[in-house]
Amino acid sequence: GVPVSASAREILARLRDAPDKIATLRDLDAPPQPLFREAPVYPLALQSGGRTGNAEIEFYIDEDGIVQLPRVVSATAPEFCYAAVHAVSEWRFTPPLRQRKPVVVR
Repeated sequence: GVPVSASAREILARLRDAPDKIATLRDLDAPPQPLFREAPVYPLALQSGGRTGNAEIEFYIDEDGIVQLPRVVSATAPEFCYAAVHAVSEWRFTPPLRQRKPVVVR
């Protein structure tokens, strides 16, 4: 199985027991600011064809600004899914704040 951090387990429990405890961007004092955000690596299998594509990834940012539970919403090719999820899982943000207190945001 895939290792799941304590923070991710806590987010999953909130989603199950109290989904209203997960903030949305409009609930925040200000949008989280990226501290580290590297672009995905273009899939090697698609380089020779020169294909372009994209992937839409949903994720949570925990109280420490760490991306948790990235999930593919859509993608133009499966190869883009892996590249995008891998990149997003390394991103870091300023902690999301609601009423000046750290929260989890989707």
